[in-house]
Amino acid sequence: MTRSILARGVLALLPLLVGCRSIPDLTPFAEATHGLAGTLTSTSGVLVSDLRRAGQANDADALEAALQPALEAATAITNYSDALANLSAAGKDGRANGEKLGGALDELAGVLAVQLPIQFGPVAGLINQWVAEARAAASFKKAVEAADPAIATLAPLMQQVLAQLHDLLENNERSVVDWISDENKGVLILDDVNSGKIIQLHRDLTIEISRLASQAASNPLTEQELSQLLALRAELEVNTPQYDVAAKLVQDERRKHASLRLAVEKASLGFGIWAKTHQGLVDAIGEERAPDVRRLQQSALEIQALVQAARK
Repeated sequence: MTRSILARGVLALLPLLVGCRSIPDLTPFAEATHGLAGTLTSTSGVLVSDLRRAGQANDADALEAALQPALEAATAITNYSDALANLSAAGKDGRANGEKLGGALDELAGVLAVQLPIQFGPVAGLINQWVAEARAAASFKKAVEAADPAIATLAPLMQQVLAQLHDLLENNERSVVDWISDENKGVLILDDVNSGKIIQLHRDLTIEISRLASQAASNPLTEQELSQLLALRAELEVNTPQYDVAAKLVQDERRKHASLRLAVEKASLGFGIWAKTHQGLVDAIGEERAPDVRRLQQSALEIQALVQAARK
C-alpha cells in the first residue's frame, strides 16, 4: 500500500520535473555582442572628437546628430543580447520570457527602421510578424526560435550601418590630415607669401631640388639656377623640423584611422558570425547545453584590440 502511494506520488511529480528545464547561460553571447556593437560607439566618438579638435564645432555637432541612429542601433542590439543573458540567468521559463525578448527585438527593429527606411521597408511586415511570434511564445526556446529569422534579416542591416561608418572614417581622415597640414605652417623664403601648408610645401621643395640636382648631373647649372638650388635647400632646411612634426601627426592619424577602418570591417563580418551564433542558440537551449560562441568571442576580441590600438 505504501509503495503504491509512493509510486503514484512520483508519477504525479514527473510532469513537473520534466517541465523544469535548465536554460544555458547566454552571458558569453551578450558579452561578445557588446564587443561588436562597441565598434559603433568607439568609432563615432573618434570622428566627432577629431572635428572638435580641428575647431569645426558646427560640423562636429552635425555629424554627432547624423551618427545618433547608429549609436541607438548599438544600444538596441546590446539590449537584445542582454535580454537573452538576463532571461537565461533567471532560469525561469514561460510566456513572460517571450514577451520580454520580443520587446527587445522590437526595439532593435524600430531603430533600424528609422536609420535604414528604404532597406527596412520591404522586410517590415515579416519583422513585425516575427516580433509578434516571439512575444506570444510559450517558452524561452520558442521565443528565441521565433526571433531568429528576424535576427538573420536585421544583421545585414547592421552591416550597412557599419558600411556608412566606414565611408565617414575615410572622409574624416582626409579632413584631419588637411587640418594638420594647415595648422603647421611652413616659412616661404622665395615667395612673397608668408606661409603655406607645410606638407605640400615640403613636397614641392623636395621635387624642385631633385629636378635641379638631376639637371646638374648632366648639364652645368647657370648662375641663376645654382642660386635657386641653394635657396631651395636653405628653405627646405628651415622647414624640415616643422615638417617632421606635422608628418608624425599625419602618420599617427593615418594609423589610427586604418585601425578603426579595419575594426569596422571586422565588425561587419562579425555581425554575420553573430547571426549564425544566434541560430545556434536555439539548439543549445533545446539541448540544455552551453552555446558555441567561440568564433563570435574571437571576432569581438580582435575588434577590441584594433579599437584599443587606435586610441594609443
